[in-house]
Amino acid sequence: MMNVTGKAYMSFQQRDWGSLWAIRSPPKAKHLLWRIAKGCLPTRMRLQEKRVSCPLLCPLCNQHNEDDWHVLFGCATSSQARQSACLEQVILPRLQRFSSATDVIFDICSNESQETAGSFAMLVWVLWNNRNNCVWNDMNESGSCLGIKARHLWAE
Repeated sequence: MMNVTGKAYMSFQQRDWGSLWAIRSPPKAKHLLWRIAKGCLPTRMRLQEKRVSCPLLCPLCNQHNEDDWHVLFGCATSSQARQSACLEQVILPRLQRFSSATDVIFDICSNESQETAGSFAMLVWVLWNNRNNCVWNDMNESGSCLGIKARHLWAE
């Protein structure tokens, strides 16, 4: 796109996608953020919307329905993980300002350093991986272990 002076510019939405892909993180973590932002992460709520018969409750806490927000921010496991990953001060203020996981993701990718956003992406990847291990392998790690694991994986 061109503006009136003839200089190229991107729309707001395109800049957001660019900020997501520019973070310092492995491709698998960026891809997971993209899937969440596109609304195609197969949480139990989303699967039910698509008429897939499955339980609605979070497999980790069995207390709340599993959607993007709960997996990433609402579950006790995710809360413990963000604290031990030293990302509480980055994530918590956004939980008070935004109501969707997509908005939190784009705000972190757009306004934090590439390193902080990359660390956040690894935390998200570790949380989703733990959720899948719980569902498919009946294995579940504590939130504090997940936060430490996310820090180590990002450092590598």
